[in-house]
Amino acid sequence: MHRKSLVIPLLLLASAAAARAGGEENEAADTVIVVDKVQVTAIKQGLVLRSQPVAASIVGGRAIERGRIGAVKNLSQTVPNFHAPDYGSRMTSSIYVRGLGARIDQPVIGLNIDNVPVLNKDNFDTELADAERIEVLRGPQSTLYGRNTMGGVVNVYTLSPLSYEGVRLSAEYGTVKGVVATNKNGDKITVNAKATIIATGGFFDNDCTGEKCDWERLGGGRWKTQWRNNRGVRIDNTFSFSALDQGGYPYAYAGEDIVRDGKTVIRNGQISYNDPSSYRRTTVSDGLTVRYDAAKYSVSSITSYQYSDDEMTLDQDFTPESWFTLRQARREHALTEDIVFRSHDGRRYGW
Repeated sequence: MHRKSLVIPLLLLASAAAARAGGEENEAADTVIVVDKVQVTAIKQGLVLRSQPVAASIVGGRAIERGRIGAVKNLSQTVPNFHAPDYGSRMTSSIYVRGLGARIDQPVIGLNIDNVPVLNKDNFDTELADAERIEVLRGPQSTLYGRNTMGGVVNVYTLSPLSYEGVRLSAEYGTVKGVVATNKNGDKITVNAKATIIATGGFFDNDCTGEKCDWERLGGGRWKTQWRNNRGVRIDNTFSFSALDQGGYPYAYAGEDIVRDGKTVIRNGQISYNDPSSYRRTTVSDGLTVRYDAAKYSVSSITSYQYSDDEMTLDQDFTPESWFTLRQARREHALTEDIVFRSHDGRRYGW
């Protein structure tokens, strides 16, 4: 893991330009350009993504903080040709790049968090308050990233305890978050801990029950450990979990007004349904990355275990009468192994 800060003073350049201009006033004598920190964490693509033959957008740490990007769907306002619509629950968390995407079943866009693939797209809509850098690669990426990447790949890299120490807290109206507590132990092993709590009361009323229908409760955390030695060996382990409980959906009835015995049962555009609607999800994942850098090549092993248990209950007629209610439950266990051999950058030929 290499970390570099690039600061370019313009004092000498500005002075030389002023001398050539015949003594013009040097307005930029004390100007300094500060470039974002560069951290080498990618395994499959080159160290400098901008030099790779791929259409990509990179969102750095400053842009993440200024744009208040706390989830993948928040990239829609920053990254071109990227859209992540909000369908009312975190289950239907689809991603569209260049118009390619899938609302149900297998995704068309891949998502990797710290080089570990997220296999179930129901888990795409999760909090990323500790993200350090986000890369969006547009176009087919199956050669390097495998299945479900026909439209592109989103790579998320979280804060490294090797480069970040401290505590960050943020709060919003309707949302409370506690984010990132970091402790560093010695020069070789570091630990980063993140906790997230979100409680939202909701904004839309269900006229049938008189209660909010879009409330949300989310709790989770991430424990990240990194170990380095001076012989080129790197070991990263990231353990994360989350528990989500959401209310129903603020969907309105879109048909003609229903009138019975001279009384309007439901109007067009009214949110009013009687059967319970909710979505709950529990996820656990652990990713272990072992990397060895030799003089001419590097080899990496990425092993992950992912557990997902979710259940959606939906009053699909969205009327005060019991016509049709849907229940969908799914439980998954996934084990992945990814081994990558690659040559070092800077040579005439790379593999």
